[in-house]
Amino acid sequence: MKEKVYSARAWYQTTVEQISQSLSATYAIEEVRYMTLMLMEHYLQLKRNDILLDRQFQLDANKENQLRVAIARICKEEPIQYVIGETFFYGRSFFVSPAVLIPRRETEELVDIIVKSNTKEGLKVLDIGTGSGCIAVTLNQEMNSPYVEALDASQEALAVAKANAGRYNADIQWYLEDILAPNEKLQAYDLVVSNPPYVKESEKQQMQNNVLKYEPYQALFVEDHDPLLFYRQIANLCKEGMLKNGGRLYFEINEAHSKELVEMLKSIGFREIEEIKDLQQKDRFVCAMFTF
Repeated sequence: MKEKVYSARAWYQTTVEQISQSLSATYAIEEVRYMTLMLMEHYLQLKRNDILLDRQFQLDANKENQLRVAIARICKEEPIQYVIGETFFYGRSFFVSPAVLIPRRETEELVDIIVKSNTKEGLKVLDIGTGSGCIAVTLNQEMNSPYVEALDASQEALAVAKANAGRYNADIQWYLEDILAPNEKLQAYDLVVSNPPYVKESEKQQMQNNVLKYEPYQALFVEDHDPLLFYRQIANLCKEGMLKNGGRLYFEINEAHSKELVEMLKSIGFREIEEIKDLQQKDRFVCAMFTF
């Protein structure tokens, strides 16, 4: 069958209109345009400049069907990152699947803070709740010859994380481990980082369907009656030897509980506790040092 010839500009405009009609309540038009560009780059290897130049391209039946299926999935509110199977984080492409959270820009900010604040060579690092492995892999690549370990309670998530490590030849030790009931003796790290579940059950109504319907529930939510569950457990394990004397703990947090978290860390014995705002000026990160 003969391949069809398309105009890049016309295809882009038509696809933006199609997705926007289905998802106007979910995405702003700027987001729809960005998603359409992602589709073009992933399936057609076309970029923004190809649209401006109105480049002509050909589609065979197989590729046309792939695009039709992808667009249909997006119109059902499935995140485009899951549709194309990857996303960008700190300048690198990472595999993602519904087994892991889609890495957020805020988490990039956390990684940037860690990289710029820890320049010493050979630091021993633990990433708790690694998900896609985006934090562990990026720290492995960006820090000065660190020794990185990472854990997650999901076997499926670890499979994604290991694939991402392989993509960048990142030498990381992985553990299938529930941090609330750990079997491994995790100890003596220079740096512990975690972006644990911190969205309260009562906050679900504030979230969009593309998150609620597709991203892993257990990686997002914590019960209302104990929103600091994971933070308290990790902090206590640090006190019991998981963190070296003078080691640093980094958290991504729920802004509604920043003050409560700081007080909890103080009561456990952490010092030099710093609350850091994200680019949206929300309390999003906490850094603390533990001293015996």
